[in-house]
Amino acid sequence: MSKRFIKIFLGLGIILLLATAGMVALVDPFGVYHKPWFGWKTVNLNQAYQNPGYVKNYDYETALVGTSMTEGMRASEVDKLFDTTTIKICQSGAHSMDMAEMLKLVCKEGKAKQVIVGFDANIFRKEYDTYRSEMPLYLYNDNPLDDINYLFNKQVLFEEIPEMLQANKEGNLPKLDDYYIRGEGEYSRKIALSNYERGVIDEVSVSWDRADKNIDNIAPIIENNPDVTFYIYMPPYSMLFWDRYMCNGIVDNELAMQKQIAEAFLKYDNVQFYYFMNDYNVITNLENYRDAGHYSPQVCSEILQEIHNGNYRVTKDNYLSVFAEMENFVKTYDYDSMFN
Repeated sequence: MSKRFIKIFLGLGIILLLATAGMVALVDPFGVYHKPWFGWKTVNLNQAYQNPGYVKNYDYETALVGTSMTEGMRASEVDKLFDTTTIKICQSGAHSMDMAEMLKLVCKEGKAKQVIVGFDANIFRKEYDTYRSEMPLYLYNDNPLDDINYLFNKQVLFEEIPEMLQANKEGNLPKLDDYYIRGEGEYSRKIALSNYERGVIDEVSVSWDRADKNIDNIAPIIENNPDVTFYIYMPPYSMLFWDRYMCNGIVDNELAMQKQIAEAFLKYDNVQFYYFMNDYNVITNLENYRDAGHYSPQVCSEILQEIHNGNYRVTKDNYLSVFAEMENFVKTYDYDSMFN
């Protein structure tokens, strides 16, 4: 084999690699390097992969962070209520490690003055040392060398880029503000009950001994960023959630864990803690839900308004009475009435 042939072969290989990396960086379906160009719109492909781009490439003073319980909120409503500029980054079904990566990235970028973050109770019962699914940590760090995992990714090149281009070609893409938001018609008492099997519980989801370590994944981020205000809220699960726990005799375990969560975060001066589990008007009305936990965009809007108005706030002075009242309510509620 001649040296000339080898040089040509290597040269073509280098050109092909550069063309591949250039194509991915230009189209950038996950928005890692820039916002969409050429009049394109963002296409919802994968939350874990797209969140870093939102954090790094958009202007904001407020970050709205959470699981599927936060997906129904609109950044535009936060803008109006708090007179700010907001991005929303969510990870459906997130574990505490997923939440920690999102929060660390937001704080590291240094743009956010405040973070509104939803910590649903489920997070603190899940595994504390695993991510929900594959987490592209190379997109969350500052090392450009490991970006080769993105620039030379077969799935990105042959699946994500074509999907983004095809979706933009077809048009009618929603605005970024509308992503993850389901229609109000997907929530009703009938739908919520159809998605609930009374008394059946996943034993993996009731591991309260994990709460300490899940809290430890998140608390240092708050402690190390005293100039950022964290509006932490616990979303309102419906009474179907509490019915399941009553049927299994584990209400006391759950309430003890929720109180433990409040105590852990109330230690920090840069935290405002909001507890919506006791929003009785919401949690007793199954018309607000599509299952035991997920509530409508209207409830999401109400939560933001209540946070802005300072309602449902739990403090060091009142949290014991809040949880005592909640215990009395869930233990004396007429659960059978939901099924009549």
